Amino acid sequence: MTKKRPRGLFPIALLAGVVTGFWGLGWGLPGTLRLRAFPMTMTPQVAQEFADRWASLYKEIWKAHKEMRDEPETYAHGVEEFPPGWSFPPENLINAYRAMLLQSTNPDEKKSFIILAQMKPEKLVFKPLYIYYGGAFIYPLGAFLKAASLVRAAVLVPNLSHYLQFPQDMGGLYWWGRLLMVLFNLGSLWVLYDVGRRLGGEYAGLCAALFFCLCPTAILNSHLIKPHSVASFWFFAGLRYALIAYEEGGRWNYLLSGACCGFCGGAAFPFAVLGWVPALAWFERRRARRAKPDEMGQAAAACFVAAAVFFATNPYFAVNPLDFKWDLGYYAPKAADRGGHWRGFVSVLQACWISLGSALAAASVGGLGWSLWRKDRLPRLTGVILVAMFAALWVLFGTTYTPGTNGAGIRYYYPLFGVACVLAAYGVSRLPRRWAVLAAAVVLIDTGVRGLTYAENMRLSAGEKSNFNQAADWIEANIPAGQSIGMVRYPEPAHTPPFRYDRYRLVIFQRVEMIKPEEIPQWMVMDPEGYLSLKGWDKDRYEIVKDFEPFRLGWAGLDDPNFFANVPVYVLKRKGGAT
Repeated sequence: MTKKRPRGLFPIALLAGVVTGFWGLGWGLPGTLRLRAFPMTMTPQVAQEFADRWASLYKEIWKAHKEMRDEPETYAHGVEEFPPGWSFPPENLINAYRAMLLQSTNPDEKKSFIILAQMKPEKLVFKPLYIYYGGAFIYPLGAFLKAASLVRAAVLVPNLSHYLQFPQDMGGLYWWGRLLMVLFNLGSLWVLYDVGRRLGGEYAGLCAALFFCLCPTAILNSHLIKPHSVASFWFFAGLRYALIAYEEGGRWNYLLSGACCGFCGGAAFPFAVLGWVPALAWFERRRARRAKPDEMGQAAAACFVAAAVFFATNPYFAVNPLDFKWDLGYYAPKAADRGGHWRGFVSVLQACWISLGSALAAASVGGLGWSLWRKDRLPRLTGVILVAMFAALWVLFGTTYTPGTNGAGIRYYYPLFGVACVLAAYGVSRLPRRWAVLAAAVVLIDTGVRGLTYAENMRLSAGEKSNFNQAADWIEANIPAGQSIGMVRYPEPAHTPPFRYDRYRLVIFQRVEMIKPEEIPQWMVMDPEGYLSLKGWDKDRYEIVKDFEPFRLGWAGLDDPNFFANVPVYVLKRKGGAT
């Protein structure tokens, strides 16, 4: 273990974390800009009607969970047409319009508020609707938002109709929730800095923190109210104490490692499989013939503590796990998928490579190989933990990938990305000084260009010049009222510009093959996912007349399909006589 006194390099990483954390933090939030899509004024009466429909929907969702069946479907079936001229959204568009004022552009981010809205603290009802968002994440989030409201920094009221009338207040809650994720991310930078310092010295610690701070997947997850940033902080802390236990022994080091890993699983329950990190530390210490006779019991106690913390922060999971059967079935691999489970392995590695960026991914692989080959004590244990934890998560999540996709579901491996950054920094630090400086510069430049491309698109998507707002301006200025516009789903903040839908004949289709020749719309408005779903059907029927592309910096693009900030928008026009 490195005993050198710190030289105070962490403030550099902290400053970088603050800059990237606040860069684009307000991306894609609900606000007054989205009111442009509404044909009516959001009066208290109209807002209450929307709120009542929301309450009715979630009453059905609770019932579905209780009866252990799928939730009510809210997507288009077949082909649906909505003639223009209405003053209140038709039945199947009510959810879409409500989402405009309550949801951010990331479709999953709303779940935290749904869970909190369904709790009744005054009645001691803290049961979450979705267990994946664990208590170690959702309860601190609720407390943080409550504290923000007490100091008048955020508006927190139990009446949903208020947020429908004042969507900027809903946007404020998202912003403060994301701020909490940034704070956890800054904590992660400190832990990774300390772990890197222990493995390779002060500069390795700085590189570990900077690599993680700048990599695209870290920038994305630190700007979302989801449990991955919280869980990752606790995993990194558990890894740190496991390394100290391996080097020094000590009951408290094992127990603290277990407790941190328990909080990791408590924040996002699938990460509970990472709770045996203390046992790995003991096993490797025993192989090195450094373990004392009583350390096996200490490691076992640490794993018990991890389980205890997990269940303490998620008591409902222990009391009645069948209440969450839908969640469990969604995240657990199905037996019928086992063939694709293994065939998709290359796709998983490809997704990890893209999410890190080429230079950082190559450095991580090199650092991992070096740590396992050289068998230095702490680096080797770190490499073993990375491989073992990846294998555990792969068994659980491998089926969430489809071969050929880039980054889909990569958030399920997110805690391991920080470990990869540590090993990349360790590998760089083992090079001769001149080559180490060059390698670190290459990784930082490549990773920085990629990461800042994501951050800048977040910033752009927060204002009037976002691709969605520019597309809405163009559509309303260039497509005559009454003409037909096709879309592959109901309008929603993640996929659709907020134009006046009531002025056009909307044609919503589940699959393009379902459209009859006489139903082919004159125009189509697509995001990349929708455009790909056409599968070339549009080639002889449509031409792209306008496209709105995201910001690019150098060679970097937006390769993660789970990234929804400032995505491209394509406006297609039907060719004359095409059927």
